[in-house]
Amino acid sequence: MARRRTGPVRLPRRGGPGDDARPQTGTSAGRMAGPPQTPRELLGDEHAPPRPGPPAPDEAHGPGHPHGRDQGPADGSAGLRGPFTDGLAPSSDPRLGGLRGRRVPPAGDLTNCFRPRCPAPDPPRRIRRMATDRTVLTPSPPRDPQWGGHLLDLAAYLRRIGHPPAPTTPESLHRAHKSAIAFENVDVALERGISLELPDIQRKLVASGRGGYCFEHNLLYAAALEATGVPVTRLLARVRQGRKLIRYRAHTTLLVDIDGERHLADVGFGAEGLLAPLPFADGATHAEGGFAWRLVREGEADWVLQSLHADGWFDLYAFRLEHHHAVDFDVSNHYTATHPRSTFTGKLVAMRGDAYSQQTLMNSRLTTRYADCRTEERELTGDEVIRALRDTFAIRLTDPDARLLTQRLSTTFASPQEG
Repeated sequence: MARRRTGPVRLPRRGGPGDDARPQTGTSAGRMAGPPQTPRELLGDEHAPPRPGPPAPDEAHGPGHPHGRDQGPADGSAGLRGPFTDGLAPSSDPRLGGLRGRRVPPAGDLTNCFRPRCPAPDPPRRIRRMATDRTVLTPSPPRDPQWGGHLLDLAAYLRRIGHPPAPTTPESLHRAHKSAIAFENVDVALERGISLELPDIQRKLVASGRGGYCFEHNLLYAAALEATGVPVTRLLARVRQGRKLIRYRAHTTLLVDIDGERHLADVGFGAEGLLAPLPFADGATHAEGGFAWRLVREGEADWVLQSLHADGWFDLYAFRLEHHHAVDFDVSNHYTATHPRSTFTGKLVAMRGDAYSQQTLMNSRLTTRYADCRTEERELTGDEVIRALRDTFAIRLTDPDARLLTQRLSTTFASPQEG
C-alpha cells in the first residue's frame, strides 16, 4: 500500500515549476518568467475583485481640503486641524481675546457691555493647532433628500426675511433670518405637534408669519443655505444654560462652510443666540454691540458655545461632531415638544435678540437684558401678553390662538422653570 504523504505541500511559484522557492538576488535565476499576473487574469472577470470606483468624498478632496480629513500627527493625538484654523489671528481689540472679534463700541456708548460692572473677556491666547478628530464630519451632500431641502421656495423665504434675491451670503441670511423671525413655542404651549417636514416648516414660518423653535429655525435656514450652494452639516446639542448637566439633546445647531472655512451658525437659540456665524476654532470670539460669544473645546470631544455675562462666560450649549440623520432630529423634536420634563411644555415662551437687547417672554413675565448689562422685568396681563407676541416679537397670531393662550395663562401654564 502506498504511504500517504503528510506535512506541508510546496506549491510551484507562478513563474513556472522550475523556479526556486526563494528569488535569488543579483541574478536573473530567481525572477519570475514573464510579467506578473493580475487577479483579473488569474481568476477571470466574473471572479475577480471589482475595479476601483471613484474615490470617496474624503479621498477625492484629499488632506487639507475643508471637506476632507487631514492626517493627524505622528503621536496619534486627537483633535481637529484643517484650513478652518489657518489664518485666524487674534483680534486687534485686546478686550476680546479671541478670533475675528469685532471691535466693541467705545466706552461712552450706552450699548457697550464692557463697562466696569461687566467683566472683560479673557486675555488673548494662542489658538493651538489641533490634530484630526475622527468624528469630524464632511458636509451633507447639497439638497440631501432626507432633509427635504429641494422643496424650499427660496424666493418666498427671502421675501419673508426681507433679504434681496442677490447677492446672498451665509452671514447676510443669518442676520436677516434672526431679525425677522422670532423664537416661539405657541404650538407646543397649545399641545399641538411640531412637524419637521420642510413644507410644514415653510408653511408656518414663511407663509403664515409665525415663529418657531430651534429645530424649525435651523432646518429652514440650512435648506436656504444649501439652495444657495453652501454646504451644511446639521448637529444636535445639549442645552446647558450655565449648568454642566448631561441633559437630553434638545437643540440643533449648524456647521457651515464659508469660503473654505468652517463656522458655527445658529439662528434658533432664541434671545441669546449668535447674531452671525462664528469661526469654528477653539477660542474663537465674536462681539457685537455689547454682547459677546465664544466657542471653546472641552475635553477631547465636546465643543461649548458661551456668551458673556456680568459674572463671566456662561455656557449656552455643548455639542459633538457626530453624524446625525433626519430621524434623529424627529426623536429629539418629539421629546422636546411633548415630554412633561421638556423646557418648552406647559408654558409659553417667545424670544428675540439683536446687538442692543435680548427679550424673553416666559408665560406673563417679560425680561429684557440690555447690552450695558442692565436687566428689566415686567409682569404682563393676558391682553398685554398677546400684544407683546404680536408687536414686540412680530408673531402673526390668529384670534382663536390668542383666546386659547389667554385662557391658559390664567389656568394651566406652569411657573417658568427649566426642565
